[in-house]
Amino acid sequence: SNTSDYAMWQQAIPGSVVRVARSDPGFPARVNAVNARLLNALGEVHLRIHPSCTGLIADLEQVIWQSGARKIEKKNINLTHLSDSLAYYLAYVYPVRRNLDRARLASSDQRISL
Repeated sequence: SNTSDYAMWQQAIPGSVVRVARSDPGFPARVNAVNARLLNALGEVHLRIHPSCTGLIADLEQVIWQSGARKIEKKNINLTHLSDSLAYYLAYVYPVRRNLDRARLASSDQRISL
C-alpha cells in the first residue's frame, strides 16, 4: 500500500494527534531512556509496568545483548517489538540529558561514583 502509517492512523482515529520524532534517537539513547525511567541514578523509579502487561514484562526480562556488540539480540522474532516501542516513546518524551545535577546526586541516599 502507498498509504503511510500516519495516514492510516488518522483514518482509523479521526482528530487524533500523532507525535513523531524527526529522526531515530539512536540505540544508546533508547536504552538509556528506558533504564533511566525504570531506575535513575538517584534511585528514583519513574515507570511502573502493570502486572497485566505480561508481553512487555517478558520482553524486558528476556531481551539480551548480542555477544560482543552494543546491540540487542533479535533472533527471537517474538521479542523486542514491545520493548522497542516503549524505548522509542520514552526517548521522545523523556530523553536522557547529559547534564547531571551532581549536588543532588551527592545528597541522595545512593552511593554513586561519577
